[in-house]
Amino acid sequence: MRWTGGARVLGQWLVLGALVGVVCGVASAGFLWLLDAATQLRERQGALVYALPLAGWVLG
Repeated sequence: MRWTGGARVLGQWLVLGALVGVVCGVASAGFLWLLDAATQLRERQGALVYALPLAGWVLG
């Protein structure tokens, strides 16, 4: 394999790795944002804890 071919493959892998990193980072940030929102809702509405068995029965 020539040097230019190896550099091209390396560049492709670097771009692919960067894209995967960005997608995973955005997904992680979104999950943490939603988790924080759910925690704040649970803290404001303490009675929601008592509705969990009913919600589990409906979804199950």
